[in-house]
Amino acid sequence: MNSSETHMFSKNICIKNNKLNMEKIVGFNLITLIGELNSDICKNVELTKLKNNNSTKSALLTVVLQHFFEDVGCPQVYIQSLVQMHQTTQNNLVTYRFTMEPCTSQHVKLHDVPTHCLQVFAECAECVVECISLHHLKISINFKIEKTQLEQVPTFALPLINTLTLKGLQRVKDFIENM
Repeated sequence: MNSSETHMFSKNICIKNNKLNMEKIVGFNLITLIGELNSDICKNVELTKLKNNNSTKSALLTVVLQHFFEDVGCPQVYIQSLVQMHQTTQNNLVTYRFTMEPCTSQHVKLHDVPTHCLQVFAECAECVVECISLHHLKISINFKIEKTQLEQVPTFALPLINTLTLKGLQRVKDFIENM
C-alpha cells in the first residue's frame, strides 16, 4: 500500500423495535450509547456539546480506543472530531446527518487522552440516520482514513477498523431491538 492510498469503510444497517419511539434515541444520544455498549473497543468516549447555530447542533467528540497492539509496539489511537448534526424533514421522513471534521487549533486535547496516543483523522466521515417510521431506523456510515495518517500502524491492523466498527454497530442494533 503506498502513501496515497486510503482505507474506506461503508456500512448500512436497519434497526426495528415496535415498542420504542426511535426518534427519542437519535441524535447525540446515539453516539453516547455506542460508547457505553462498546467499552471493550473504546476505552473512553467523551462528547461535549457546543453552542448551537440555527438548525445545526455541534459537539466535540473524543474516542480513545483500547490499546489493541501494544505488545507489537503499535501506538494507542484516538479520534477527536467536531461533530455537526443537521436535522431535516421531507415527506414525513426525518433525517439526521452527522458530519465529522478533525479538530482545529481552537480545540484542545481533552484530559482523558493519554499523551502517547496517536490521533487518527477520519476524512469524509458521515453518518446518516433516517427515521423511516417511529419504530424503524436506517443508518448509513461512510468514512475514509488516509494511509499517511496510519504510518505508525501496520497494514495488517487496518481491517480491524472495519471489524470493530461493524461489531460496535451490531451491538447497538441488538441492544435497541431487544429493549
